[in-house]
Formats: sequence, C-alpha cells, structure tokens
Amino acid sequence: MRTRERLVFVEYHQKQLQACGVHMGRNGYSVLDLHDTPMYKMQLGNKRYSGGVDGGLVPHAIMAASAAKVLRIGFVHKQSTADKATFQSNNPDVLQVRN
Repeated sequence: MRTRERLVFVEYHQKQLQACGVHMGRNGYSVLDLHDTPMYKMQLGNKRYSGGVDGGLVPHAIMAASAAKVLRIGFVHKQSTADKATFQSNNPDVLQVRN
C-alpha cells in the first residue's frame, strides 16, 4: 500500500472510531500509520518470527516506535479485487500495487 492510500485508511478508521464514541486527541486516543514500524519479534526454537500491523489505536501522544507496548486496536488492511477497483476509481491520483 502506498503512503497516501495508507493515510486514507488511517483517516477512515479514525472517523469510524469517533462515530462509535471514541475520544480522539488530548486525553483520548490517536490512530497511527504503523505499516513501516517493526512491532513484534519472537523466537521459537531455531525459528524467528516478526510482524506488525498497518495501523492502530494508541493513547494520544504515543509515538509509533512505542505503539506495540500500548496498542489498543490493530488494523491489517486486506482488500478484495472489487474493493481495490472501487478505491482506484474514487482516488485516481493514488497508485495501487496489484498482487
């Protein structure tokens, strides 16, 4: 996902959470783009695993680097082919990478 597309999803999730009564900003929460933030690393025997989320809800003023420790909700964005086509037609200036 490209940066602008990710920001559209972050804004979308923030609006949806606000509609459900979640307070954003000071004394509330923030929704962060965490796509490029390494979050979880673990080792089981000889195998190592790592991963993260695309976005998340954290207490306000928390930086992305600390998000894994206080993450309240994590978002992973999966889109169907139809969803990708709809998004592209509504946002022609955003480049989407097709898998």
